[in-house]
Amino acid sequence: MKNLFLLLMVNPFIYAIALNPISIPKQNIPNIFDPQILTKPKLEMIINQKAKINGKWYQIGQIISKYQIIQIEKNFVVLKNKRQILTLKTHSIFKGKK
Repeated sequence: MKNLFLLLMVNPFIYAIALNPISIPKQNIPNIFDPQILTKPKLEMIINQKAKINGKWYQIGQIISKYQIIQIEKNFVVLKNKRQILTLKTHSIFKGKK
């Protein structure tokens, strides 16, 4: 009995080994170093109801950087997420007469 008592006193974690380990579920934490999160959406061109944003082609309904494309027009694209609406515009190369 003394040996058992000494064993428990020396190693109080002996019963913890027999227990199942606690598992903590993974949390959905965004990677702040992900280039898609860090870069602002930049509209490059629009052709046939498709928009080239940050070097990739998208159409209405697709998602880019947590924004959904809800509208594509001749000169702009509208993106929406839970908190805000973004309007991306193309840059006009040709200037009107002065």
